[in-house]
Amino acid sequence: MGTYSTCNGATVYEGAWINDKKHGEGTQTQKGGVVVCGTWQNDKMNGLAHIKKPDCDVYTVIYKDDMRIETNNSGLTTKDKLYVLVALFLAFIFVVATPFGLIT
Repeated sequence: MGTYSTCNGATVYEGAWINDKKHGEGTQTQKGGVVVCGTWQNDKMNGLAHIKKPDCDVYTVIYKDDMRIETNNSGLTTKDKLYVLVALFLAFIFVVATPFGLIT
């Protein structure tokens, strides 16, 4: 167990270390007040992490080698909804136009 702080004090990590690398359970507090609790392997975030933002929102995120894979609130985004709407509209146009020979 140990504590790490960057040279400018922006990030503070408290947790397990192996060979001067974050490895194991730990908590990292970032400059903006975001707190990340999770598991590090070889200095990279892996597995489930709980992220608490200053406005008290808590998210569960899955990481693989410091890359965010999925969040628990990963429902449809506005872009996804727009894509589905456009796809349905184009399908409707195709179905309506085909009997008239407008689309072959």
